Amino acid sequence: LHLRGYLIGDIGVKQLVSALEFNSIVTQLYLCVNDIIDSGRQHLSEYLKLNSTLTKLNLSDNKIGDRGIQTLATSLQFNSALNELDLSWNR
Repeated sequence: LHLRGYLIGDIGVKQLVSALEFNSIVTQLYLCVNDIIDSGRQHLSEYLKLNSTLTKLNLSDNKIGDRGIQTLATSLQFNSALNELDLSWNR
């Protein structure tokens, strides 16, 4: 699912992960250039803990800081499916 540059922000991330909660089809999610900041990371983190389908997540060129990256890293302890995470060009 390619959503590059739509500037969905944290509210859009919350709605997206809610819609994908029972996803069994989408394996790649591109959310680069979407104005996601640290509060959006919490929604993504919860999604990653429960998701077993997503193998690639691109969050490059957003505004996720150190705390957000730490939260995402912690959630990966519960996710065995994701094998590629791009966090380049964040704060």
